[in-house]
Amino acid sequence: GENRINFSELSNKLSLIKGKNLLYISNADIAKLLDNFKQIDYVKIKKIYPDTIKLIIEEKEIIGITSRNNELFLVTQDADLITFDKNDIHNIQKLIFIEGDVKKFLSLYKSLNLLNFRVENIKSVQYFDIGRWDIKMKDGIKIKLPVENYTSSLKNFKNLKSENRLEKFT
Repeated sequence: GENRINFSELSNKLSLIKGKNLLYISNADIAKLLDNFKQIDYVKIKKIYPDTIKLIIEEKEIIGITSRNNELFLVTQDADLITFDKNDIHNIQKLIFIEGDVKKFLSLYKSLNLLNFRVENIKSVQYFDIGRWDIKMKDGIKIKLPVENYTSSLKNFKNLKSENRLEKFT
């Protein structure tokens, strides 16, 4: 992944088991130490006797960024919010800014991926309480999706875009 995990903090947490007998350390004990790291999606734990533990850590995919109470959060593929870190500032241009319900965005995001929609060209999305989305593209085009059956609207947009029939429109 993007290595958003603070490895010094991770090392400090794992130092609690340093020097202990591997026979008395369970995988659940190690997993409990890693619970505070929201960016971890999956950990494979392998004990190599007599004195080594090998961890294979997979990070959650970051799909967007959102703001809550004037604070920025990274949004993962399962709608978890991770506190925005100043080290993430260089990646902010790559992320979709999500205004509105993050959990509802996951449904839209999955639909976009199923349609092979180029999500890297999306600047922001905005959810309205009536149940519809606006998508603002990086090239300035704004797509106003209907409440129902928005996938057909996205297909139409892709077709028009591929045929270069949107050059005069925003």
